[in-house]
Amino acid sequence: MNTIPQSLRYSSLLLLFKYPCRNSINNQISLAHFGLFSSSSSSSSRRNFSQKSTMSIRYDFKDKVVLVTGSSSGIGEGIAIHLSSLGANITITGRNVERLKRVGERCRQSSLSSSSSAKVLEIIGDVSKEEDAARLLNKTIETFGKLDVLVNNAGAYQIASIWDDNYMQNYDMMFHINVRSVVHLTKLAIPYLAKTHGNIVNVSSVSAQKPAANNTLYAMSKAAIDMFTKSMALELGPKHIRCNAINPAAIRTPIFNKVKNSDLNTDRMAEAAALSYPVGRIGEPLDCANAVAYLASDAASFINGVCLLVDGGSVNSALIMPEGDSKK
Repeated sequence: MNTIPQSLRYSSLLLLFKYPCRNSINNQISLAHFGLFSSSSSSSSRRNFSQKSTMSIRYDFKDKVVLVTGSSSGIGEGIAIHLSSLGANITITGRNVERLKRVGERCRQSSLSSSSSAKVLEIIGDVSKEEDAARLLNKTIETFGKLDVLVNNAGAYQIASIWDDNYMQNYDMMFHINVRSVVHLTKLAIPYLAKTHGNIVNVSSVSAQKPAANNTLYAMSKAAIDMFTKSMALELGPKHIRCNAINPAAIRTPIFNKVKNSDLNTDRMAEAAALSYPVGRIGEPLDCANAVAYLASDAASFINGVCLLVDGGSVNSALIMPEGDSKK
């Protein structure tokens, strides 16, 4: 066992508990990138939360064309709005007409407020359907003439136990949406990305690295995305196409309301999730958007094949040990 990296990880976590970042929490979080949170530490040993805004670092996406799937809500919405504010021309897509219109308007407002004059293309569709994926890409090229960045964000989440009668149906659904649709759209986009020396950012999950009971199918599908990301980095690198991923943990999005869990109400789940994070809060869509903006920008031109954790240290949180009562 290599003790140096382990000791460094442990030390960093202790420092976070000693000098924590603080933030407020509310009653909406996403379990889609949740994994398993620890309940071993009592609430009395944790710190109170005070408000602290998520910082936004600016990169220049002027004249860039970005396609963001699953962008009618949640993480995809946050990515689209943020990249619009950085000057990118954005194609957003989703299945809900009203929500997509709302996100499109927010992208335009974000663009105007930053004086970037970026354009927004809204396309209703389901990327898990091959004909919709092809139409999405063709319409983007027809409108903007090129593609610089593909953000594969669309995905599905389903709690599933191996004991469930419909387990294999859930398996097929999860892998069709979370894996096959990503591979298919990526394959369609490659010729256009090769022309612009563009890049791909996949939205994976901390679940790919941190297993949890009844989360096997989702975790497996996201682990597949991690390996797809790394493999594409090797295959597409010689064509000057980079491929990276972000791996979010719990993110404050409306998807929590779709998760059926009668044991915990929304407030209790949000509190439990935040308390299990070394930085003292769950994530915001802007945390993911900042990570995507960096990986997709020229500032990350030497970053390829990386699966970047956006998790507040939650993957390593099991390493935290109680401080004890010894005098210092």
